[in-house]
Amino acid sequence: MKRQISYMILGVGFCLGLAACQEEELAPAGGSFNITLRDAEAGQSLTRALPSALTELTDEVKRQFDLSITGEDGRADFEGNMGSYEAAPPALKPGEYTLMASFGQNRPLALDEPYYISSPVTATAEANRTVDVTIPCTVGNALASFAFSEETEPDNFLSNYAFETRVGETSVTCTDTDGKNPYFSAGSTVDFYLTGTTTEGKSVEYRFASIASAEAGMNYKYTLSIGTATEGEAALNITVNTTVESVTVNETLPQEWLPKPQTVAEGFDESGILNYRETDDAPTTRLNFQALMPVEDIELTLNLSDPNLQTLSKTYSLASLTEEDRQALTNAGITLPALNATTGSVHLTAMT
Repeated sequence: MKRQISYMILGVGFCLGLAACQEEELAPAGGSFNITLRDAEAGQSLTRALPSALTELTDEVKRQFDLSITGEDGRADFEGNMGSYEAAPPALKPGEYTLMASFGQNRPLALDEPYYISSPVTATAEANRTVDVTIPCTVGNALASFAFSEETEPDNFLSNYAFETRVGETSVTCTDTDGKNPYFSAGSTVDFYLTGTTTEGKSVEYRFASIASAEAGMNYKYTLSIGTATEGEAALNITVNTTVESVTVNETLPQEWLPKPQTVAEGFDESGILNYRETDDAPTTRLNFQALMPVEDIELTLNLSDPNLQTLSKTYSLASLTEEDRQALTNAGITLPALNATTGSVHLTAMT
């Protein structure tokens, strides 16, 4: 019998928390600077933490970070993004200059808007020479993260809910599963609320934490435990565990800056199709992935022409895979990768 298997990977999702880089190679024209951005807290150049195969991140960072170069007379010799600086570096007369790099607007409150800033760095330009300059960057605002304790199933108590963050008259909302975080400027007074409706139809608006003055470069992490109220008029009994951790530029880089995971198919043709005969030796057949960040989910679509396997022909989300589907795939000889890893494979060889 002749079998045909085809596949399609629809999407790969991954969490936030790795690296970026910036290096400038400039031909001498007057005096010039070869600039490297560093994560000040991590103590490393942002690119050097990247696999060599994923260096496309470098160009994206060049377009994002802003750079200013100011001479001893206080005049700005350059103001713009790093990409523009690389494309047309100014010729600098010999002397001392102050350099600063930054990214973002540092708004009082916003979702997923980190603000990066450097301290002023002094460097001396020399005629007909390129001088190396390193600019350490830090997270200039703060963020919050929300979760429920392992013992808490929020759906048992809340029919809908959200975490609301308030700074003055401004507010933003997110959940513990949407991957979003509120960012707020250093020095802000911040209040956090759990809002929603209980399974009994009661409205909930509970302030579970406050920050008197937010500290730059910090992640305020809140883990909530929920139980049924045993006395009083409260709808729920809510307790909060709070931890505060420092964060680095590398850990907070926007996801859209990061290159997409790479996938390589072994045993399939260019159309993602495998044709083989059962009398032949089983070909090595697998779908490999490599990602910069730990992979949180993989969507896999199988299209199987074998009548005995056609019931498996559908799209699977590995993060929400049911035990029934997992067992059916295992019984068919399909080995699935572990999630939250940067490499892995969907093995189909045993299936053939």
